[in-house]
Amino acid sequence: MEMKLSVACLIVGSVLLYVAWSEPPDVVADLDGVEPGSVVELEGCVVGHAVRAGGESLTLYTGRSYVPVYVEGTVGVRKGDTVDVVGRVTVYRGVREVRVPSPEAVRVVSGPYRVRGGVGVRDLRLVR
Repeated sequence: MEMKLSVACLIVGSVLLYVAWSEPPDVVADLDGVEPGSVVELEGCVVGHAVRAGGESLTLYTGRSYVPVYVEGTVGVRKGDTVDVVGRVTVYRGVREVRVPSPEAVRVVSGPYRVRGGVGVRDLRLVR
């Protein structure tokens, strides 16, 4: 019995170390190669949310990377929501982000922790 418990603890510990030391996904890898000014549509899970002057900053996890999104105005989303956004790629402080001109361009696909088919259901796509 003690041997089984020791093996189970060893496996769980190894998995936790692997997860803790794994490299995180690239920040804004989905926007690499996308020219500033391009209009894109993106779906992802809200993992970061902050209210800023004149709008809200979101961080979306697409299943492959974290993408910063700035929404002009107030949008009613929470961490854990899966959202679909349409916006223009801009560069802010040297980092590419998606700038959304109005809250109407943000659509909540599902609420917290009720993600259909996992995050990143649809990859980034150029709209025009």
